[in-house]
Amino acid sequence: MVDVDFLLDLLEDVREGEDVEREDVEKVNEVEEGEANSRVEDFRIRFPYASYFIDILKLLKAFQGHYEDEVTFEVSDDGLKVQFMEPSRIALIKFRLEPYAFEEFEAPAKATRFTIGVKELLKSLPKKMPRGSYAVLEALEGKVRVRIYGAYGELISEAEPKLLEEENWTDLHLTPWTILATARLSLDDLYDAVRTVKGSSERVKIKVSHDMLVVERFDDESKAKAIFVPNDPRLYELEVHQEAKVVLAVKYFENFLKYARKLADEVKLMIATDKPLIAEAFIPSGELKFYQAPVVEC
Repeated sequence: MVDVDFLLDLLEDVREGEDVEREDVEKVNEVEEGEANSRVEDFRIRFPYASYFIDILKLLKAFQGHYEDEVTFEVSDDGLKVQFMEPSRIALIKFRLEPYAFEEFEAPAKATRFTIGVKELLKSLPKKMPRGSYAVLEALEGKVRVRIYGAYGELISEAEPKLLEEENWTDLHLTPWTILATARLSLDDLYDAVRTVKGSSERVKIKVSHDMLVVERFDDESKAKAIFVPNDPRLYELEVHQEAKVVLAVKYFENFLKYARKLADEVKLMIATDKPLIAEAFIPSGELKFYQAPVVEC
């Protein structure tokens, strides 16, 4: 089974800089009463490419539940930030872009948060972005708007997503644990390896030794593995303090790699036996980290 408690027990809820004890798992998404209805402060963000903004939305959408479509964004002097735990509590995403990652960044007077339905927003935007187009995300007079402009500055699409009353936000911090091995790889090649070896299995195992990293199908009836060794051009760096392995529900890990590769070229895996996997995609002027609880044998 997937040991959700491994991930949840490592989380510390922090709101407004003060520690908050977790009484149950629902508190991960708890919001102080009245906070969700606060007015959104004015801001304006211009993404260099419309497709880049769309790829961010698709990454978040991939971890939405069938009936859940809420993601909370924070905009402040520090940039744009999202912290999102998917509904089953198996995976956590932490995403941040610095102000200088954007073509334009007009920060709000004070840090502001807003919650929108990502799936619905994607349905309201063009399926194919024209070459040279860019996106503007802004808040004005308490309303959030997304505008898509063509290469010559002409407005070609506009959407005003509904602001949802219930926020899906809390400042999530993980209690550190000892990382036994790290590997830096081509994101595209790791995605291809996972997609190839999984077959019909719902799980994959990642094993790291001093001379290789192995992604293998976790299935008693059939076997397949992809091997990365130090002289492999797909493996950029391998650092092993102690051999380690982790078993994962493949759909979460595969989804992360599928959409993160639109935003980054490299990924760093941080592994400890039977502890959550950490995958960090290297994006320009920002941070994209993915945490997934392990599958443990009963």
